[in-house]
Amino acid sequence: MNKQIYIQPNQTIWDIALQEYGSVDFVYSILKANPTLTIDSEITPGELLIIPAVLGVKQKIVNYYKSIGHSPASGSLNAQVPVVPVLDPWVTNGLIQHLIGGVGVIGNVWTDQSGYGANAELKNNPTINVDNIELDGISQYIDLLLGTNSSAFTHSIDVDFLTLTNYDRLLNQITNVSGTWSNRLIDNGVMTLYLGGSGWNTTTFTPLVNTKYNIVFTADNSINEVKIYINSVLIKTIQSTAYYTSIGIGNLYRGVYGNTLNGRIYNQKTYNRALTHLEVSQNYNS
Repeated sequence: MNKQIYIQPNQTIWDIALQEYGSVDFVYSILKANPTLTIDSEITPGELLIIPAVLGVKQKIVNYYKSIGHSPASGSLNAQVPVVPVLDPWVTNGLIQHLIGGVGVIGNVWTDQSGYGANAELKNNPTINVDNIELDGISQYIDLLLGTNSSAFTHSIDVDFLTLTNYDRLLNQITNVSGTWSNRLIDNGVMTLYLGGSGWNTTTFTPLVNTKYNIVFTADNSINEVKIYINSVLIKTIQSTAYYTSIGIGNLYRGVYGNTLNGRIYNQKTYNRALTHLEVSQNYNS
């Protein structure tokens, strides 16, 4: 049975087809029942429109729209359905290790999720939580087992700190081998980074306990540049080369210096190139 409706403000012929039938495919049925209209016609609010009965309409869709009081493009603020933004995925170009907290842990092996096969090793039985690996600040750390990199790289770590003491370590060499990389999480109140070509480099970053941070280090030796980002904000640029050998998270520098990390590691990504600021932000937002 045909029915009649009055056009609402801001509606188009396409909106009405969706509203009444659950599909824009039925625009032509409406046009056929209203011969004065064409597909390009302007329709006037308050205008009477014939809505023909059509067999095979997906009534469930129609009922759903009616149940939430939604008329597409009706102009009513109460009828708007919020759109949930879709976050960009993380950057995969150059990704050689992706460790996700609580995922892929088998014994003391933390399985790489990048597809590159770069598994890490958990040392001295850290706590495995649902979404993080918790280090005790005494002897536990993570050996990334990444070998050596001497050209360009990015390390991205999602971490929060349970306690903080001077000379706590975040990302360091594990054994006493030739290399230039060392990070003190806290040195006289702020984070510092040691690079062989430029010594200790002080930042303006003072972490807080029980606060989750995304800390990113990028190095591009072709232009002698190292950058540090906190929550996608660039906080330090250093004119120096950097490379790593035998690197870990939370361990003593070369097994001797500093304090081990007492905190939770949620995510670790390593790239074989220096990410751009835009890419660092994309990862942070995703």
